[in-house]
Amino acid sequence: MKKLFNNSYLVISLYLLLGFLIDIMTNITQDLSLSIGMILRGVLLLYLIVGIFIKYPKRKNFIILGILLLYSSLYLITHLNISSLSFLLKYNFVIILSLFLLNMYKEEDKKVNRNMITLALIFYSLSIISYYLINTFIFDKTITQIHFKNIFNSINEISAIISIIVPYLIINLEKRRNFIEVFAIAIALIASILIGTRLPIISFLISILYLLIRKFISDIKNKKVNYTNLVLFILFIIAFIYKFNQTPLYKSLMRSIDKYNLNNPIDVFTNFKLFDSFIFTGRLSAFKVVINKLTSSSVIYKLFGLKVVTRSIQMDIFDLLAIFGAVGFVIFIFIMSYIIKNIKTNRRVNYFPIAMIIVTSFLAGHTLLSPNVSIISIIILFNLLYKKRRKKILIASYDMGIGGIETASFNLINNLNDGSTEITLFLEHKRGDLLKKLPKDVIVKRQRVFEMKNPLIRKPLNMLNKLKFLITNFKEYDFGCCYATYSMSSNFLARYASNNSCIYIHSDYTAVYKNDVNEINKFFGVRKLDKFRHIVFVSNESKDNFMALYPRFMEKGVVINNFIDNKKILKLSDEKIKEVKPRGKSLFVFVGRIDNGAKNFDRMIKALSIVKKSNKNIELWIIGSGPDEKLLKSFINDYRMKEYVKLLGAKLNPYPYMKKADYLLLTSNHEGFPVVYGEAITLGKKIISTIDVTDEAISIPNNFGYITKKDPEDIAKTIINILKNDNLKYKKIDMDKVNNNKKDLLKKLISK
Repeated sequence: MKKLFNNSYLVISLYLLLGFLIDIMTNITQDLSLSIGMILRGVLLLYLIVGIFIKYPKRKNFIILGILLLYSSLYLITHLNISSLSFLLKYNFVIILSLFLLNMYKEEDKKVNRNMITLALIFYSLSIISYYLINTFIFDKTITQIHFKNIFNSINEISAIISIIVPYLIINLEKRRNFIEVFAIAIALIASILIGTRLPIISFLISILYLLIRKFISDIKNKKVNYTNLVLFILFIIAFIYKFNQTPLYKSLMRSIDKYNLNNPIDVFTNFKLFDSFIFTGRLSAFKVVINKLTSSSVIYKLFGLKVVTRSIQMDIFDLLAIFGAVGFVIFIFIMSYIIKNIKTNRRVNYFPIAMIIVTSFLAGHTLLSPNVSIISIIILFNLLYKKRRKKILIASYDMGIGGIETASFNLINNLNDGSTEITLFLEHKRGDLLKKLPKDVIVKRQRVFEMKNPLIRKPLNMLNKLKFLITNFKEYDFGCCYATYSMSSNFLARYASNNSCIYIHSDYTAVYKNDVNEINKFFGVRKLDKFRHIVFVSNESKDNFMALYPRFMEKGVVINNFIDNKKILKLSDEKIKEVKPRGKSLFVFVGRIDNGAKNFDRMIKALSIVKKSNKNIELWIIGSGPDEKLLKSFINDYRMKEYVKLLGAKLNPYPYMKKADYLLLTSNHEGFPVVYGEAITLGKKIISTIDVTDEAISIPNNFGYITKKDPEDIAKTIINILKNDNLKYKKIDMDKVNNNKKDLLKKLISK
């Protein structure tokens, strides 16, 4: 049963997105005793109540539900009609939804995705624009002949939705440019002009003015005054005024002016009737009527609300008092105050959107007592007031098989997963032995990349997959990390997941492409490094060689070597294995991917074949798998080394084999900083390698091993000399301290 509520935030998001359809269906079925809207809201309300009992069984929650149950029972006893049931459903909906979200946010440290609110605005706006276009181009109607009430249950509710979402999105433009939000704001403006109500337009103008004033003040403080924004705002106002006379809003105002014979705009503020009509659209008069009726009614109705409300005031606070009485009003204020007090953890709140919600509730109503609007109001309020305890991190890679990058990403996740982060791992292929060993609270998702040959099928499918990712994840993370340099999918995800993104460069690409600048430019040109805030290298050498070609990225570059789980390595190295170290022989071990292009096994086997001529007491264990296993076997046969080389295959735990060895042998053409270096150093194994790389703590020569030229003769000569006289004094190193330093560097990047 509990599994039903594991993704409750998705259920709430779905209701949020389908709000425009619910509104249309409610309008179609409004003549029925129970409309579609009432049924769906009732189902969601039941889901939330059961969810509180099962998922958040707390004493305070039960007390609140008990108070609501008692009040609802008394209310129904005094109001025996269907309309009262509808009012009660709305009343309970807003309180129970708020209570559920309070628990979800604080217990699970989850927030409803901001993009869901943006999408809701897009769907509402597109439904209005679509209805207008259908009537204009198919039924040949003029804008004055189009009545949106024919399809929507409440245009005022849609006006309120636009009026409260737009300020929430506009304030965000000050910090980041989110093209989905910009698009949503643009089409919402078109929809606002079409429906002809005043509040959305006022909301737009106030929000844009607020944004420009803040930007202007910020520019003055920073002594960098930029008049472009001011000019753009003036041009916007001029364009709006120029086209204003063609809008339904203008025609509505003109009708009111003609109706009241208004000659001087100042009269609006000196005449109560005009003021009520133009500013509050008759709500003040309705307020007087309802309040008079309430004060003259019996004590029961004063306590529990009027039995019949022919017209609501459409000012939420006063509607609460009129419809639900003094008892309902006090309960609502008390519970909502308790919830808001407990949800507030963010010390730096921008109260402008909250102020616009309050203004909307007074000028248009529908903000608290309309489920379609209240769900948006509450989510915006909670998103502003609640600050997540954990940083939301996206890590994108290829898969979690057994390999250097995969092991490094696994160690990275384990080090970051310390309770202060919420990690989501996106993989092109959701596979690999390391996948099962990930911490249980790490969310793993697949971002599939279609690879069929036909581009007419492949490209649209991949575009749809990217669009799907953008809709739900665009700029939703505090930090985005592309861990697989070669993966274009990982590159895309990290860039668009967060403004604070990094890309890992695991190899020295000047060596990979043999200093061919054209090939290097071709590789990095499509990876849009300028869009990343940080470029992370795993060695000083790969950074220096990269920066020699691209000095403009100097400020972005930082060296953070791969994490090594030294405690785990030492523990796993004690595992018993059937392989026995040969007596009287020097044992070499290679651990990695069988890829001759990078690892150069031809060089390795040839070097050992030369050593064999002067010293037959050697053996090599090769641990790993890869595409060149057949080629490796052919090298072993060609150099007659079958007696001296054992192919042991890929091992989930290679450390017992490494522990038995005397030396780690690596003859690669190129590496960034081999993960196996850290593993060998943890086990105290000397390294013989062609790769001379350093980081802030590790330098191989004279400390942990020997560096040779990339030549079989030189490798063989070095090994022969080592076997004759190995006088290297192994350097002591505190791997815990090294890892903590790496973690501190990475946390600084995440916090920027």
